Amino acid sequence: MILLIGGTLLTWLLKLQPAHVVSVAAWFRRGAQLGALIQVGLCCWVIASWRTIVALGFKHGYVAKHELRAVLGLRWRAAGAMAIYLALVPIGAGNIARFILGLIS
Repeated sequence: MILLIGGTLLTWLLKLQPAHVVSVAAWFRRGAQLGALIQVGLCCWVIASWRTIVALGFKHGYVAKHELRAVLGLRWRAAGAMAIYLALVPIGAGNIARFILGLIS
């Protein structure tokens, strides 16, 4: 299925004029930035709602009673793991470097 979608997209891109390809690439770039912002917001919401999420997990049996204190204490480790994920995947090292270089110059 992925190959079919990818092949269809590639065929569509090959049929476009070069000027249109640039505008389509810019549109996808804006979409990627929006996706990264949504993921950052979602990670912040998870950390802010950690107690509620753990309580919900306890209520549904995902977190046992003897694990409750330990899981509540994992909030900042989870925040660190999410920060590393955000820096590596949706934001990317190139965007971070461009941001830092923009601040310096």
